[in-house]
Parts: sequence; C-alpha cells; structure tokens
Amino acid sequence: LYGDREAADRAAVMANQKVKEVEDVCNIFDEASEVSRLNKTASDKPFKCGGLLWDVLSKSREFNKLTDGAFDITACPLMELWGFYRKRKALPSDAETKEALGKVGLGKLVFDDKERTVKFTVPGMRFDLGGIAKGYAVDLAADAVRKAGIKAGIVNLGGNLVCLEEPPPGKNNYTVGVRDPK
Repeated sequence: LYGDREAADRAAVMANQKVKEVEDVCNIFDEASEVSRLNKTASDKPFKCGGLLWDVLSKSREFNKLTDGAFDITACPLMELWGFYRKRKALPSDAETKEALGKVGLGKLVFDDKERTVKFTVPGMRFDLGGIAKGYAVDLAADAVRKAGIKAGIVNLGGNLVCLEEPPPGKNNYTVGVRDPK
C-alpha cells in the first residue's frame, strides 16, 4: 500500500479484519464457522444466515446461474469423494459417484430470500465456499483500504488480487506476473 504511513498501516489492519471476518464465516474446516453450522443443521431445518454469509450465498447463486450450473457451492460431497480434502488411494466407484451426485445441485435447496434462510432438501448436502470466499474477502479488503484513503497498492490473497485505482508512485501502471502453468 502506498500513501501516508499511518493511513497505510490503518488500512492494512482494516483489510486484515475483513479477511478474518470472511474466514470466520466461510471456513468449512472450522467447526465454529457459520457455514459449518449451516452444513450441520440445514438438512433438519432452515438455517438463518447472517449478512455476510447471505451475501456470499447470493453471489454464489448468481454465478451458478451465469455458468449454467458449472459454479456450484454444493459440490462438497464430490470434492470429499475425490480426495480434495484428504488423499484417496483409489478412484471412487461409479456407485459412490452417483451417491455423491445425488447430494449436489443448487436446485436441491430452498432459499427464502425474505427470511434469509437456506434448507437442504437432501441429507448429506454441504457447502464448500472455497471457490468464492477468497475473492469475496479480497474485494472487501480492497474496499476497506479505499475507505482508509489509500488509492495505490495491491491487495493480494494468494493470487486473488485487486490493484487499486492508482499505480505505485513513479509508475504508469502495475506489473503483475502470471506463472506459466506448465
């Protein structure tokens, strides 16, 4: 972050707080997180979401629609089956895959926009917000930095980044490298 040192330090603290807020709500590996509590109870009864979680779920629904279902936060049972969380020694069977697919799909959820609740209609459904939470966090962090008066800098969360409106002092633009995937 570029600018007045005190403002930049304040902005960094505010940005980190925003990231922590998102992590506290969206981390499926933290049993105390809001999404973990939702995952445990939403098959039994509608879960009332807080503002941040509801916003993430709403944006996830938009992206699901924009991608004709390719972006799907209900893919957690498939990710677990295929070893994304813990390594597997063998590929899943067709029967295991079919069972997991039965627990996936936003169409199997009941969203109540007025009450801000979500209900799983199939036991075993779970959200994984890994495809959206980090990007959402970096956007909130960048907004916090801007509100602190910082106009130049990069907010970077492991490759999810936002370049602020003004380039660093003495430069005409930002330089961002992209690793060769090969």
